[in-house]
Amino acid sequence: MSELHLLRDERPIEGRLFFATPWGKKELPDGSVFDFNAFYENELKATAEAAGFTPVRADNIYGPQSVMGPIWRGIQQAEIVAIDFTLRNPNVAMEYMMAMLIGKRCVYLTQDPDDIPTDVRGRLRYIRYSDRYQDVSRMREELRNQLIAIRSEPAVEMALVPMAAGGTDPVPATVITVTSEFAVIEASGGRRGVLGNADVDYNRIVPDMTRLYSIGTRVTGAFDVDTGGGMKYTLLAGTPNPWPRLRTEFPSGTTISGTVRRTRDGIGAFVEVGYGIDGLIHTSALAGRTLSAGDQVVASVIRVDADRRRISLALDRVVNAAGPPTPLAVPAADLGAFRLGQRLEAEVVKVVRQGDGGYLLVQLPDRRKPAMLHSSAMSPELREGLTDDDIEVGEIIDVEVLRIDTVRDRITVRDLPETAS
Repeated sequence: MSELHLLRDERPIEGRLFFATPWGKKELPDGSVFDFNAFYENELKATAEAAGFTPVRADNIYGPQSVMGPIWRGIQQAEIVAIDFTLRNPNVAMEYMMAMLIGKRCVYLTQDPDDIPTDVRGRLRYIRYSDRYQDVSRMREELRNQLIAIRSEPAVEMALVPMAAGGTDPVPATVITVTSEFAVIEASGGRRGVLGNADVDYNRIVPDMTRLYSIGTRVTGAFDVDTGGGMKYTLLAGTPNPWPRLRTEFPSGTTISGTVRRTRDGIGAFVEVGYGIDGLIHTSALAGRTLSAGDQVVASVIRVDADRRRISLALDRVVNAAGPPTPLAVPAADLGAFRLGQRLEAEVVKVVRQGDGGYLLVQLPDRRKPAMLHSSAMSPELREGLTDDDIEVGEIIDVEVLRIDTVRDRITVRDLPETAS
């Protein structure tokens, strides 16, 4: 039998929820039989997935050790641990100890409060349930609400021990190469990593890294080594990804109250939504109204696009204007302000379908005249969206300048698919 050493050698995985529960069919004190496996599959697992988590139990985790090895691995990798104290199961008690050792954020369930350990019974907020429909329905709602709420709490966990294939190592570094999609950085001693455009700011995927970094730029981040041995450099180490929570908490139609943080000519107004992330009210959705930084507004969520890190909002009303409004008109810009290969965010202002093709007119920042995005220059995904009439005026897309016609005062662009942006 292999010995289990409780050393921290795995990192948490965003969205992973570990369930420590009794297994199989068990007899309850009243003589009835309760199927904990069916309860997990039909109720706990479904509730976790609806809240934006990936649920796991020890029997879903494989490794070279005995059953305690996968359990320890699963608890380490979990963002949150859910513990069911029903029947005072000794295995669950051991898993609870492991979670406390690391400092995991936990939610607790039980059919009988007397099953909770006496030394913590008065200090834990727990969810009580039974096999009755009303109790199960209430349990699902309370569990979902607690999972969403606990994600906003700070996580302070046991540090990782040094290991060859995992962990996060904070260190300043210098940019030695930069392209539109990524920058190669080097730390003292020659250690190198790749800083991708998705590892700079949770507010956005950076459309062009060359606009932020040049050779010699100093950055402060961390080497992030995944369990597969791959290495990257990130400025987001230690900061939880807010997008799974935003997607769950702000479905389409949700009304929010927020502050306008900034406005951008030709794009619109950026409003605080939550977790440090802003949503955009497009200029096309303002209907001639003007906003300025500091305005208090009420808006409705149109869409949360976690993959592209964008939240689209519709303005409902202005609650309190901070001062004289800042016009959102688009000033004219000389063609000399643009260059071939330049990557920008653009707003769709017109959609034209022509048979199996067509084109989009898109508004570039600081230019009054729209640019042309023809179907022949579209990615397959955008072309399909045009064919299926699934592109909306006001939508923001990443584009790259293809041609600049100084005689006709025209700019032609192509869209950048998500893998390139």
